[in-house]
Amino acid sequence: MSNQITLGMLEARVTMLNNALDQPTEYWDKTSARPCHNVGHYYIGRANGGYRLEQIASGTGAARDISPRGTKREIWDYVTAMIAGVEAAQNIHAND
Repeated sequence: MSNQITLGMLEARVTMLNNALDQPTEYWDKTSARPCHNVGHYYIGRANGGYRLEQIASGTGAARDISPRGTKREIWDYVTAMIAGVEAAQNIHAND
């Protein structure tokens, strides 16, 4: 089995993050009269041969950088750590 992280694998991991944080899993909100971006949605931004985790900050598509730019493996590890943090926080609150 290859240790290579594909873009599809990375996008699936980001969907897990969106679900864990109860954020929209789709980039576009197609339910409104005029389609707009889903504020809060996390996605993989790609530029200059690198990748990073970004989040939609407004209905017009403005985004904020969540992670530094890196390889698919580095962003995989970043997103995986975020999911682990969310799960740990949920377990702490479940025990309150």
